[in-house]
Amino acid sequence: MEFLKQIFIIVTCLNITCSASAIHIIGADITYKNTGINKYEITIKMYRDCSGVPISSPSSNIICAATKSQITTFTPSEIAVRDITPTCGRAGKPCNPLNTTSDKGIEEHTYSYTYDFTAVIKTGCCQVLIGTGGCCRSDNITTGASGQKIWVSAFLNLCLSKPNNSPIFYDVPKAMFNCNQPVYFNIEAHDSIDNDSLVYEMVDPMQDWTQKTTWIGDKSKNMPLSVYCIGPCIPAIPQNKPPQGFYLDSSTGDVIFTPTNCNESSIISIKISEYRKYPNGEYVIAGYVSRDYEARVAMMINIPTKPIITVSGNTLYSNYKSGNQWYQGIYKIIGATTHYYTPSKTGAYSVNHTDSNGCITSMSDPFNFLASNSKIKTFGLKIYPNPVSECLKIECSEFGKFQLHLFDFTGKLIKKESFIGNHYEWLPHLNKGVYNLKISNEKGEIESVVINYI
Repeated sequence: MEFLKQIFIIVTCLNITCSASAIHIIGADITYKNTGINKYEITIKMYRDCSGVPISSPSSNIICAATKSQITTFTPSEIAVRDITPTCGRAGKPCNPLNTTSDKGIEEHTYSYTYDFTAVIKTGCCQVLIGTGGCCRSDNITTGASGQKIWVSAFLNLCLSKPNNSPIFYDVPKAMFNCNQPVYFNIEAHDSIDNDSLVYEMVDPMQDWTQKTTWIGDKSKNMPLSVYCIGPCIPAIPQNKPPQGFYLDSSTGDVIFTPTNCNESSIISIKISEYRKYPNGEYVIAGYVSRDYEARVAMMINIPTKPIITVSGNTLYSNYKSGNQWYQGIYKIIGATTHYYTPSKTGAYSVNHTDSNGCITSMSDPFNFLASNSKIKTFGLKIYPNPVSECLKIECSEFGKFQLHLFDFTGKLIKKESFIGNHYEWLPHLNKGVYNLKISNEKGEIESVVINYI
């Protein structure tokens, strides 16, 4: 399926003719940063379908949140443009040249504007809304908003004793998804300056301050795509294999679902609110930002296979040397992106892989890890193979008498055995799962190893 198509349409937005040829705006977001007393730098990013006509600075304005009265309109300056085309599975190819009508691809246009709110605060308005947008959304959208305007907004609380800085998006929108494959990603919004608490929520895509986009059929802000479900899709079951429903974690920004319509394009619109805690324990909203973008589902080719987890000692290994992201349950482990991970807690661990083309694999099969709290001493123990399906071979550097105790995931003793010597082959006849094998010698020394029985 062609990733993007050139189209020519005539639309009217709010009784104003938008364009004789569709601009193909496929997403936008807005953030801000305090740069001085009552001064804020506003950053706007517009995401453009390269098969549409070039875009220019978006129409933007600021209003008082309480009265909805207009404070100012402004035209931000473009400071950067770059190609962000996902090349996974031949989904697209770079826009060339930039900001021209070319082949399939996606561009990120970054705009900036600085505003001094001193005069605004003197009028008694200390909570403001910043909005921006334009015409028009792509006609590739199949869920109702084709050709409609796009509008995103941010809220800034100027009443706070300490100036607020909004969360920043650390990654571009995830715009392409492989049909019938589980999707796991994070919004990647962080407030690294103020460290305020963030809350994520799905919101209605907008055309202006008050007008929402339309939906077709059963699609909605909370169910923007056709996803895998058995029975009701709500509530979502993200831990299901494959994930069921459309899930957004309100505290972490993790998004999990399994798209099932291989020719679907829709809108994902997310608001990130930040709350500041004061010494008296009260939480006050400091602001919010939003991101709105078109998400496309297709059958992509050349997707790398899902990772395979192996274990050595108490360390888990992915078969991919780079591009890994480790999870505990459904939650991403921040910073765990290397070839290996050493868990400190009992739980189910998994990993996915992103290759050099931006292709993201399905999640690996979970590895149920059993953490050991024993005081471990070594006496040259070697246990193999691990994972094991039949006979477990045990070798020790010392000759002696050894006791074997095998515990299940809950800590229940399943089997015990003993042997004399420095080599032993054990066929424990276990069900598939993860076990903790503890071996002790006559000196009272204990060594603990996690065994994966497959």
